[in-house]
Amino acid sequence: MNILHHTDVGGQRPGSQGVEGIFDYFQEGLRIPPTRVWQEYREQAGVVAIIAANTRTPDKVLGDLRAQRSALRVGELRLQELAARYGREVLLAAMDEVVARTEASMRAAIRKIPDGVYRFEDFMDDSGPGTEPLRVAVAVTVDGDSMVIDYEGSSPQTPSGMNSYINYTRSYSYAAVKSLTDPLGPMNEGALRPISVKAPEGSFLNPRPPAGGGPRAIICYRTFESVLGALAAAIPDRVTAAASHMANPTFGGWDRARNRRFVAYELVLSGTGARASKDGCEAMSWAFNASNIPVEAQEANQPLIVERFELIGDSAGAGKFRGGCGIRRDLRFLADEGKLTNLSDRHKFAPYGLGGGRSGKLGRTVLNPGPGEQIVHGKQSREFVYGDVISFQQSGAGGYGDPLEREPRRVLEDVLDDYVSIEAARGAYGVVIAGTGDDLSVDAEATSRLRGTMRAAR
Repeated sequence: MNILHHTDVGGQRPGSQGVEGIFDYFQEGLRIPPTRVWQEYREQAGVVAIIAANTRTPDKVLGDLRAQRSALRVGELRLQELAARYGREVLLAAMDEVVARTEASMRAAIRKIPDGVYRFEDFMDDSGPGTEPLRVAVAVTVDGDSMVIDYEGSSPQTPSGMNSYINYTRSYSYAAVKSLTDPLGPMNEGALRPISVKAPEGSFLNPRPPAGGGPRAIICYRTFESVLGALAAAIPDRVTAAASHMANPTFGGWDRARNRRFVAYELVLSGTGARASKDGCEAMSWAFNASNIPVEAQEANQPLIVERFELIGDSAGAGKFRGGCGIRRDLRFLADEGKLTNLSDRHKFAPYGLGGGRSGKLGRTVLNPGPGEQIVHGKQSREFVYGDVISFQQSGAGGYGDPLEREPRRVLEDVLDDYVSIEAARGAYGVVIAGTGDDLSVDAEATSRLRGTMRAAR
């Protein structure tokens, strides 16, 4: 099997990830049941023509589709080589053994978690302008060497694209458990067998057809983090606080320089949550394996200029261990007929801290930042004109532990790195910084007095 994110498969909005105005999946683009695109390695022209006629970017989509076919062909040949070398029966037995060992390893890891029912809830901001927050409620039951993750009590499905199909909900629930139990072991069927994931049919984590779900990637952070939040009560030394939420907007329009229509994605990945023994990381992927798109790659291929790409000071949640900073990325569009679908979150509900750590700063999206700027809703479709700037300012990640227990020298390092201001060092961490410019130091005596006063005031 080969799964790939295609740039555009039609639908209401460029990139096929609309939220606003999406009432069912028929508005999200082409739907094809299992169909042979290649028959005996020969491309079926009729099927390919249907796909090409239903995308805004047929060159990219067909190129990626053919790359998928090539990858599968390579995989097929490698399996044939293994079968020829070792024999079919030996190969199948080896596969079964790998799966069995993976299952045994996962069960052994789950067995180390104290039995019990662990509950947690968090919220997504909403499913579009003027809508209510979406509740993610989870109960994680650990029973010996198995685990049940139940999302009973989560919000109903939405009349928008903001729904997570059950297999998607399962995937990120599995990923959360895997990262806490057996992160370095193989990922195959065996790792999943000890874990059962369920969500009420008709909830936004298991919607009934024909619910939309094109932009479901925006939901994965919340399911992943809700499982972490639940298990924090059982294994606090292994979980992290909440990460900054990504932005995954799509945009399209007319590229006058290249004389073509374009569709593009952006991916703004910010800080990860602090851990029980370490700070969070900056500009990192969280629940999946991805990275920020290099500036040069975006500017070379899309009609835009990345005008700012920087860490946001004082955005990280304070703690004995600090959360990762939020990221600001400003794009100036050099395109006509521009259409943007913003996909972001944590504009209303901040990334949570753990063990006394503070939440990160809320994020926001701004059109033409500065005088006369306009706030863009986290899940809003907007038009833009040539020269407009869209500023994605992502939330900071949550901290872990009491901020007054953070080593003063580490607070000073954060001030020198512009992660934390002198004012925040004093107000959040109780650390008094003396000096000017780069010639800064910790006033140890004043810090001790201030921290004593802050503790007494609690």
